[in-house]
Amino acid sequence: MTGDPSSLLQFILRRGETGPEAGTATDAQHAMDQTSQLMEAILDGMQEGLVAIDSNTEVILYNSAASRIFELPPRVPLPRPRLIEISRDPEINDAFRSVLKSGIPEQRRVEVRRRDSRVFALNVNPIGPGSLESSKTGAAGVFFDITELERLERIRRDFFANLSHELRTPLTAVLAYIETLLDGAIDDPQNNVRFLNIVQKHALRMQALVQDITDLSMIESGEVTLHIEVHDLAQIVDEMLVLAGARAESAEVALVNRVQRGFRVCADRYRLEQILNNLLDNAIKFNRAGGKVEILAERNEAGASVIHVRDNGTGVSKTDLPRVFERFFRADRSRSRDAGGSGLGLAIVKHLARAHGGSITVESEQMKGSTFTVELPDCESCQ
Repeated sequence: MTGDPSSLLQFILRRGETGPEAGTATDAQHAMDQTSQLMEAILDGMQEGLVAIDSNTEVILYNSAASRIFELPPRVPLPRPRLIEISRDPEINDAFRSVLKSGIPEQRRVEVRRRDSRVFALNVNPIGPGSLESSKTGAAGVFFDITELERLERIRRDFFANLSHELRTPLTAVLAYIETLLDGAIDDPQNNVRFLNIVQKHALRMQALVQDITDLSMIESGEVTLHIEVHDLAQIVDEMLVLAGARAESAEVALVNRVQRGFRVCADRYRLEQILNNLLDNAIKFNRAGGKVEILAERNEAGASVIHVRDNGTGVSKTDLPRVFERFFRADRSRSRDAGGSGLGLAIVKHLARAHGGSITVESEQMKGSTFTVELPDCESCQ
């Protein structure tokens, strides 16, 4: 119904003109009042903005959604404003004028910049004679808010562009070294094993990327089932630091467990380990020789578990900080690629924290380090 505003308006306005077959002026007025109330209820119930103009481009009607979009009074004021007075956007005005002139519906993509910029799909349709005063014609436009749809489409495009870019580098290297081996290097005892090790390294990188994509897809789609239990966080952190020990030693980074013994946390153990492993990997990767990574935990006023992973590494700039949880985003692209990261670790952490009913935040300062904070619900709320 909202996709064809001319049909809706013509139906309601014609009812207002003719009314039921009534014998008295009182009955006719009552019918018109009912029609007016019906029209207001229908139009104000629409999520889309609707604006109707007459042949002189005077605004004869708009609904509550349009009032919010263009920051207008709740009802059309008198004298009636012209379309150019409620929006100076040339695309909007051109669409309405084109319909008034040709009588042919128009579809446009328009941006409305008020307090925040919103993107709309604008459908303008003619209103035929008999719907308005005497024989005048008009036009009605519906504004469909597609801001979020465009944002999601942009994320989808960026995801596939980044994915192809992430796969291209290791795949190109694998093919190049395989071609070299087939051309005779496989019989070269000084290089054949080295070349195979390089091929293996890039193949493992692609395998890790595919695994991270699979994990992220399952988490986002809700296919991951969490088995929430009570765990000793200090014990889990001890085990994670042992697993990360080789990476930290190679980077000359010290790992410190400052979680109090017996600190209870309610979570899916495997997914909690995945969260900690990704945060530790990130903290080691973007640290410096002689740096340090600490894991701490506390209970907030609501009884929730708050886990901090703190490092004194390179940190993140204020510009990049809001984007660190985006898929494939890298504050230092060359360094993170050299370290073998997929660019999905922090996105996975964010979605796993939300799957637990918790959250993750970050504070960082360049050349001073970062602190990632994971908040998980208290044990009673998880039972």
